[in-house]
Amino acid sequence: MINCVVNKAKNSFTDFCCAPLRGLGYTNLTLDKYLTMLIREITEDAYSYYKTDEINWKNFTPEAQAEWKRRQSRLEARSKSVFSRLTKVMPPEELVAVRGVPITVPLFGEMSWAAADYVKRVITVDLGCFWDLPDDCLGYVLGHEIGHFVYENKNPGYWRKKLSAARRRQEEIDADIYGAILAYRVGYNPKLAYNHFTKQEQAAPVDPAYPYYPSVSQRRAASAAAIKRHRDQEAAARAQAAEPPKPEPTPEPAGKEPIPDPPLSSTAKDDINHAQHGIEGLLALLGKDPELALHLFPDAGTGGTALA
Repeated sequence: MINCVVNKAKNSFTDFCCAPLRGLGYTNLTLDKYLTMLIREITEDAYSYYKTDEINWKNFTPEAQAEWKRRQSRLEARSKSVFSRLTKVMPPEELVAVRGVPITVPLFGEMSWAAADYVKRVITVDLGCFWDLPDDCLGYVLGHEIGHFVYENKNPGYWRKKLSAARRRQEEIDADIYGAILAYRVGYNPKLAYNHFTKQEQAAPVDPAYPYYPSVSQRRAASAAAIKRHRDQEAAARAQAAEPPKPEPTPEPAGKEPIPDPPLSSTAKDDINHAQHGIEGLLALLGKDPELALHLFPDAGTGGTALA
């Protein structure tokens, strides 16, 4: 009798706890599974865990499966729109790195937030993570993946190299910075950039189990500093553009060209030639008889005007 009452109470409690989740598609949710999900919800407290993985997909009702497919379609459309906006502010020499790269949202199986596949040249976005997050968050995440493609295009095969954990973390930071600048230029809110991380992940330092990834606080700090530098550069450019243009230096006036004499008439030319011949003849006579000058110019020896 007692066992019957206990089991009935347990079943009632299970129904009470699990009914909301069963309505979302978890038809075979047990109390143990519910408690496991509840613990994850309490300890990590973040985005929805109603993920469409291969295990629980079979337990979804047809209505829940249809709803996830609608969410998939909406998220894929949003992701492509965000991606298009980001690429429009990329420099042409960097845009080539992602030209033709599709954005896909798998119905299930993708559990890594978002990922850039250099071999298949595709960017995947996790449905369970992003379906209810804003475009602001998508903008920074897709910008990050674009940053990886740009870096790979400049350094072909770098992702195959065996690099230290510190170097890999720096590559993640570099991709964050690249994506942050793109998203900021488009107009996405940087405060929502990392909402896809759980609160636990946002508060934790570098996870020793994943030493190749920086902590969320490091990501935030690097992106914020990059955005501030970009803002300062924009402000300096605006200030410089607002300054009145400096007047062009006045060129030194060129030397004035002498005004040419008017042409002489033939009569004037004859008079000049006649006078010139007369002077030359006089000078020849004075050269032969210097005393002749005293008769012609009596004042020449008394301080008067002398002939040079």
